[in-house]
Amino acid sequence: THRQGRQPPLFFRIGAARIRRDHALHERASERRALYASVPAVRRRLPLLLSTIKKCGLNAIVVDMKDDFGALHFTTSNATAAEIGARGRALDVVSLLRRLRREGVYAIARMVVFKDEKLYRAYENRYAIRHAWTNEPWEGRPNEYWVDPHSDFVQEYNISLARELGALGFDEIQFDYVRFPSDGPTNLCSYRFKQKSDVF
Repeated sequence: THRQGRQPPLFFRIGAARIRRDHALHERASERRALYASVPAVRRRLPLLLSTIKKCGLNAIVVDMKDDFGALHFTTSNATAAEIGARGRALDVVSLLRRLRREGVYAIARMVVFKDEKLYRAYENRYAIRHAWTNEPWEGRPNEYWVDPHSDFVQEYNISLARELGALGFDEIQFDYVRFPSDGPTNLCSYRFKQKSDVF
């Protein structure tokens, strides 16, 4: 758990210097019109996807690197990912990014953050949102498994994966489900890792 008064790792203070430094990146990303493609589609139909991008006047592609169930689709050295069985059949990301650059297509890695069945089920459900009445792992909609956004461990796991994706060479990382669950009996959600100093 984080210390009293310290912002959790997913919060960053933005000063004037930070804004100036990131302005070029913002400009680079602002005119992107992307096609979303599943991992199976990228494996089987990349030439068709690239053709569709050009025909439709698009210039970017979004590909799942961490999907809605917490499965990873890139080669990772992350120890937690190995422990919880999150490492799936990896795409050849290096070759994919090389091809996208050659075609002038901006590469966006999609990462689902707090909806994560792999981490939800791991470590005896330690990081799952709890049911306020029973203290069992909370379940919302069928096949949706949410981990506690207040947990430093959960946050740092996702940040570590994002850093790996950045090092691989993706132009942008799209964080999805960076929020609390909104479907099912959300009034019964209990967040064991929430501290009094948390701002959300």
